[in-house]
Amino acid sequence: MAGSLWVFGVAILLTGCGEKITVYQSPKEPVPKTAAHGAGNPHADEQAPPALPKLKWGRTPEGWKETEGGTMRAATFALEDETGQKAAEVAVLPFPGAAGLEDKQLVNMWREQLGLPAFSDEEVEKQRKLVKVGDAEGRLYDVAGGENSIVSVIAPHQGWMWFFKLAGKKEIVERQKSIFVEFLKDVSFVAPEPLAAPSMQSSAGDSGDGPDWKPAAHWSKQAPGMMQMAKYSATGEGGVAEISVSRLGGMAGGLGPNINRWRGQLGLSSVTDAEADQLAKPIEVKSGAARVIDLAGESGAMSVVMVSQGGATWFYKLTGPGAAVERERAALVEFVNSVNYN
Repeated sequence: MAGSLWVFGVAILLTGCGEKITVYQSPKEPVPKTAAHGAGNPHADEQAPPALPKLKWGRTPEGWKETEGGTMRAATFALEDETGQKAAEVAVLPFPGAAGLEDKQLVNMWREQLGLPAFSDEEVEKQRKLVKVGDAEGRLYDVAGGENSIVSVIAPHQGWMWFFKLAGKKEIVERQKSIFVEFLKDVSFVAPEPLAAPSMQSSAGDSGDGPDWKPAAHWSKQAPGMMQMAKYSATGEGGVAEISVSRLGGMAGGLGPNINRWRGQLGLSSVTDAEADQLAKPIEVKSGAARVIDLAGESGAMSVVMVSQGGATWFYKLTGPGAAVERERAALVEFVNSVNYN
């Protein structure tokens, strides 16, 4: 369990991560359980999630607004710019154990998220700074891209690996970095309390194995990946397309970093935040507003529908050869419209 949890947690921290998702249900965050349950149902094995520790702190820094973070976050704060718009976020997430990924892999994931080249072991070590996190010691990494920055602190404490992440517009992150570091000194860790896993509705259209949604009749259910709630494949003229569902809390790493990560997967160059915003076309779905991003490169194509719901971002991702993605695009939107977010 520790290995899958670790990878899952990394995704959240990234946004980005790719997308996220295995969760207990809300979105702001996934559940610490293996992701290879039934398609879309992280509770298929009827095993309750582990109890999670909590975080306490003294004074909340000026300009930080505490917001709903979801079942896997110990704390979430929104940071606004001069216009009152949310420009950055501080997220705190605890994960059991410390297996699966080393600091170098995490740092390079964050660097990839911002369109930066990977660091060597020596470069990661040079960037590492030790900081005080309550009664623990944390390792701080500062990653700055074109318009965005990420400052993350990894702090092990009594069998848990804590992630403290400040991410958003570069000027806001730079301004808040020293305040963020001071905030960490004043936190305290609280022993976990029992956490009950909420139930998920089953769907007649999905044989009762997932949330309340209805996939296309010609889609074949597949075993979901580590960060996925559900996965399907569709075969037809033009090749095989893959459809996946994942969920991340809050801003999910930001629109620009997510789009640039997907563009990188297709061999496309990065774009600015303004250009990314133009690429994300608004569409209407049953649950309200959503955005769709259509990308095509030499290695294939991708169509992603992003839906903000319940404090989280849901990702409905269609990938494959260009002709296959074009063939399944309408079915993807119909699928998104069928989802019941109870």
